[in-house]
Amino acid sequence: MKRNSGMMTLEAAVIIPMILITTILIFWTGVLLYDRAAVRSAASAAVLRGSERAELSNEELADLMKEVAGSWLNGRLVLMDDPQVEVSVEYESIRTGITGSVEVPALPVFGSAVWDVHASAEAMRLRESQIVRTIRRIDRVLEEGGKTEEGKEETEYGEAP
Repeated sequence: MKRNSGMMTLEAAVIIPMILITTILIFWTGVLLYDRAAVRSAASAAVLRGSERAELSNEELADLMKEVAGSWLNGRLVLMDDPQVEVSVEYESIRTGITGSVEVPALPVFGSAVWDVHASAEAMRLRESQIVRTIRRIDRVLEEGGKTEEGKEETEYGEAP
């Protein structure tokens, strides 16, 4: 019978660090994927909300989209600090880009690294037609008791006398 004393210790000395490093890498990959999904959903939510509010000016729409993205990310990110939100509002399209980074602690094999996370979303800016805006304005006037913005009474057809 052969003597295998110390063989298990040698195997454990090689296998246990590999298992620990693999477990840590799986954990950090999960954190990265989670933060990436949160950033993508925040960019999509901001663009979706912006496409619904076409009546706002470009500046108001950009502020709204930044607010939506910020509130969507608030408390959801695991290891990402203050991602940058960039918003572009044009006549027919809107875009949101969110950029951040996750710093991975130093591992003996890989060293330290910074993983960048970037997500962007783009949508068409929905515009209402002139007739829909007119109908909504008439509905608003009728709900307010037949008064226009200037305080004039309106007739049955929506015209001031």
